[in-house]
Amino acid sequence: MMVCIGRDYLDAVATDLKNLVERLGDPERVMVFASGTPLVGLEDSWVAVSGSLRLVLGGSLSSTNLRAATAVLAELGASSPSADKARRVVASLTASAGKLPTYDRQRQHDDAILDWIHGYLAEVPNATKTAALRCFRDGGKACEQARFDRLFEHAREMST
Repeated sequence: MMVCIGRDYLDAVATDLKNLVERLGDPERVMVFASGTPLVGLEDSWVAVSGSLRLVLGGSLSSTNLRAATAVLAELGASSPSADKARRVVASLTASAGKLPTYDRQRQHDDAILDWIHGYLAEVPNATKTAALRCFRDGGKACEQARFDRLFEHAREMST
């Protein structure tokens, strides 16, 4: 069984996963793809996924665990997956990944972001949220994606 899970959700299901490992009697049959330090009781099932894998596997940081598990299945082919085999594949991918880039961006207040979005939409009326956020960040400004999406929708509603 492969479990691809974010750290926040892991705490909610940790007891169930530990019980599953105990019931199966073989921690290698349960693979927990997650970041950070293994939880006590899941060490032998843990497949540590570094955020740097995003550079190799693509996608968003939040999808890296799932993409790592998919890469493991693709690499193993018809071979039976195990936590040990998964760790070897992920370690190999991680070694080729390099470091995640760091950004020196300035946080912005909602009003400043809304002003920027209004100006951007005046120049690019059919802009997508994704393109707008990319342009915003390329300009050295910081904003979390969900927050920007909410503000973008609000700005678009105000313009119509």
